[in-house]
Amino acid sequence: MASVREDWTGLIIELDHAETEDLLAILTVAGDVTPRLSGFLGLIGVGAAVVPVIAAAILVHLAWEIPAIKRMDEGNGVILTMPWLTPGVLIPATRYPRDVNQNWAAIGSGTFVVQSGDRVDYHVDRGVGDPATVVFRIVNVSPKGWDKGFTLRDGLGNEWPVRAGHAGANENSLWAEQTQNGQLITFAKPGFLAVWRDVFSVGGLAALKGGDRATFTWLTD
Repeated sequence: MASVREDWTGLIIELDHAETEDLLAILTVAGDVTPRLSGFLGLIGVGAAVVPVIAAAILVHLAWEIPAIKRMDEGNGVILTMPWLTPGVLIPATRYPRDVNQNWAAIGSGTFVVQSGDRVDYHVDRGVGDPATVVFRIVNVSPKGWDKGFTLRDGLGNEWPVRAGHAGANENSLWAEQTQNGQLITFAKPGFLAVWRDVFSVGGLAALKGGDRATFTWLTD
């Protein structure tokens, strides 16, 4: 199901495979597709004030948007990002399954392996820190030079990006009770034109208790 959201990178439209096919069907018919495209964007939740901007961004770059969207859809849809820095450009990226191994926090150690080829180790150290908080740490040892990171959420509408440069690390924390809110952690990395894109998400934070530290080591991408 489509989702439309805004974050620090820009406006993000997420389409599943069927919705991507619907969009491509609109874009490949003969004649003026503006009315149908605008209707589609409104139907999936794009605000009325933004619809003309998104429609224009697609139509102006139609020659490369259509093949790029087709190429990026690997069976699970696409993510279309309009960066705040380039509001006239809509950049497609591959959409991957959003939930991977919901028991990771209970298991305590292992590796997330996702469709994109990314491998991220996880390890939970129990009771090693402040009993009032849970720490989430990202370590980037991928041989590629791009930054890596995740979005940490409190499950109440607040979120914080945690980024680590090449061969670097970074961390943030939640109050212990905030791990019980059913939220997801979303892992991301820069994609086409260095625009950040979501790679996968995990839940299961309720298995973490105060004093725990969860370390995610991004191995390969």
